[in-house]
Amino acid sequence: MRRVAVIGAGVSGLCAAKHLLNQSLTPVVYEMTKSIGGIWEYDPAPSSHCSIYESLVTNQPKQIMELSDHKFPKDTPTFLSHKLVLEYLKSYCDKFNLTNYIKFGHKVELVTPIAPGDGNSVRWKVELLELESQRRIPKEFDYVLICNGHNTEPNLPLIPGEEFFCGEILHSGSYRRPQEFGGKDVLLLGSGPSGVDIALDVAKVARHVYLSHKISPLTSKLRPNIYEMPNIERFNDDGESITFIGGETKKVSVVIYCTGYLFNFPFLDENCGILYKNNHVTPLYKHIVNINYNSMLFIGIPVKIPVFKILDLQVAYAAALVAKKFILPPKQSMLLDEENDFNKRIQLGWPGRHAHVMSGRVFKYADYLSHTAGVDCIPENIKNLYDFILDHRKKNLCSFKSEVYRLNENNEWQVKNND
Repeated sequence: MRRVAVIGAGVSGLCAAKHLLNQSLTPVVYEMTKSIGGIWEYDPAPSSHCSIYESLVTNQPKQIMELSDHKFPKDTPTFLSHKLVLEYLKSYCDKFNLTNYIKFGHKVELVTPIAPGDGNSVRWKVELLELESQRRIPKEFDYVLICNGHNTEPNLPLIPGEEFFCGEILHSGSYRRPQEFGGKDVLLLGSGPSGVDIALDVAKVARHVYLSHKISPLTSKLRPNIYEMPNIERFNDDGESITFIGGETKKVSVVIYCTGYLFNFPFLDENCGILYKNNHVTPLYKHIVNINYNSMLFIGIPVKIPVFKILDLQVAYAAALVAKKFILPPKQSMLLDEENDFNKRIQLGWPGRHAHVMSGRVFKYADYLSHTAGVDCIPENIKNLYDFILDHRKKNLCSFKSEVYRLNENNEWQVKNND
């Protein structure tokens, strides 16, 4: 029997367990904490594994976040608090009896290939630390699915003069509640989903909120005390002022870097054949398969995606591969496929760090995964909803999370404000 290790019991790890069981395989899921859910297990301690804040509400509607074979309750709001997401994941875990396959309190410290050979013959030594007893446990597996997420290693910018700043600097992953910023002047760097969400949250109590970013001005109305600013040029040596590109200067007491995360796999031995730098994990076939050793599979690498839907399809693909339901191309063909995928991004003018950004191509990728794995494709109405919300929320940042989305008799989405 093929032995399969799954690292992490967040969304992707739970999906992996469910799909492996569907293929009559028995997974062993190693989870460092005492509970399932990954980042959705809210922890008020800024230093914890959790990277979500107290008032977080999802920016994708529930229809896009449903996993296969498990619906949200009918009375669930369209946009979900982190508590509702965690409740959903717990019910998913209960429905498919996944807890029986999870080893809680087990930290994966090292993964090493055993007798490296060609990509189809290698096995894996997984070295574990049982946290309660501090006992070290070696195990061997035929396959390893890496489902540890990528919201734990902050991407911190290097800005001249930061050492002079006398105020508080934190990353968005450490942000929890706005109350501590009451009456303060706060600068946020980055206008992605976390930057905008936290700006709106902090602006409820802060005096001024400066949202610094390098893209075109936002097309949505914001709170009246939020001011868009260009990128930061430097921190000044007075310890409190910051100069922006173009020369304008503002005094602030708090800086929040909303600059995303870096991929981090500290448990991978260098002999695993994987390199990761500048948010490019390589060599991977279809952003999943370790091309050097095909029995190591990465889940959750693509970004700018309908996250739950793509994770679900990636693990369906991985489980079908482990079950030998399809055969991978030769190694050189996979390397060429990865190279062509990367080069197309460069030709579009994308930086190398966008090697796994799926903007504009996500549903072609999703269809490939579903067809290869032999599972249902993402329905067209869900694809349409995803495309709609990407554009719609940009124009309605303050209000879109109060909306209700329903399908009418013509299979078209109707949007109602729930205020």
